[in-house]
Amino acid sequence: MTTLGLVFWLTQNRIDVPEGGYMGQIIFVLLVVGGLGYFFYRQMSKGTSQSDTGWALEDKPGSDNGKETKAKTQSDVDPVESDALDAQIVALVSRTPGILQTEVYTQFPEENRKSLQAVLLQMDKDGTLQREREGSSYRLFIA
Repeated sequence: MTTLGLVFWLTQNRIDVPEGGYMGQIIFVLLVVGGLGYFFYRQMSKGTSQSDTGWALEDKPGSDNGKETKAKTQSDVDPVESDALDAQIVALVSRTPGILQTEVYTQFPEENRKSLQAVLLQMDKDGTLQREREGSSYRLFIA
């Protein structure tokens, strides 16, 4: 619809059209409001990249396509693998009591950081480990 057609439609429907250079400003405001509405609609329809269920997005190093993939969570891991990881973490913490959680990440480079965070949090809730806040990390002890 052209501007002249829009003006004709507005006048036929007894809507007062401002005189002068205001029509361009009105169209600009409508475009901005529409664009923002579309932007926020898309943001809300995507959801969050990480929720309370533990889903996270991860960039795989060395991937050709650079696409994001879903990271494994503790619930996605086979229970046998999860128990083996728990046992490895308990062994590490028992060897070095008070190890920082950030240092644990370096000991398991094949594991996703978010997955390890979820495992350590669950172990704390289960009473297997004790986590004490220190700065932006936690000190880990056997409970």
